[in-house]
Amino acid sequence: MITANKIHKSYIVLIILLLIILVANLYSFQQYRNLKNTFTAFSTVNQKLDGALADSQALLAKFQSDDALEKAQYNDALTKILPNEEAITDLNRDVENFVNSINSTSNPIFLEKISYGKMEEDKIAQSGIYQLPFSMNFASTEDNFQKMIAYFESSGNLENQTRLMELTKISANWQGEQDQSSNIELYNFVLEGKAYFYNGI
Repeated sequence: MITANKIHKSYIVLIILLLIILVANLYSFQQYRNLKNTFTAFSTVNQKLDGALADSQALLAKFQSDDALEKAQYNDALTKILPNEEAITDLNRDVENFVNSINSTSNPIFLEKISYGKMEEDKIAQSGIYQLPFSMNFASTEDNFQKMIAYFESSGNLENQTRLMELTKISANWQGEQDQSSNIELYNFVLEGKAYFYNGI
């Protein structure tokens, strides 16, 4: 016969078992929450790392693109400064464009003639650098004469991308003549020099 005492003990055992199960479940739930939080944190870190990697790859691509563009621009400028052939037509055009840019009614300049000599290898540089002798006759004001000298002195500059040239002789006739259309006194000048180009073949 089941006594009240046995029933009471059975309830105590049952309550203890329920408490143990409850504590175990609470512990498991807490572990689950911790694992879930850890997983969320790792997911967030992983997303940030993915974003940082994507940003780094974009920066690398931009750097490579900018670097390639900069190299292309540098090579283009270098080719203008030191072409790989005589490029007489280009040289004539560049000089004529400059003369036209400084010519005005109040400050005229007239390019009369450009002639070229025979090319020769530069004795000092040697390594594929060639000289193209030239002679240039023009009539201008003293102001435009100074601008022409400055044009040749600044040649070979990467910023203005002017063909590399060197003046070897300057002749001037300071017996001025008046320009019939403007009554401005003009002087006759002859510039002799060398234009450089590179031919490594």
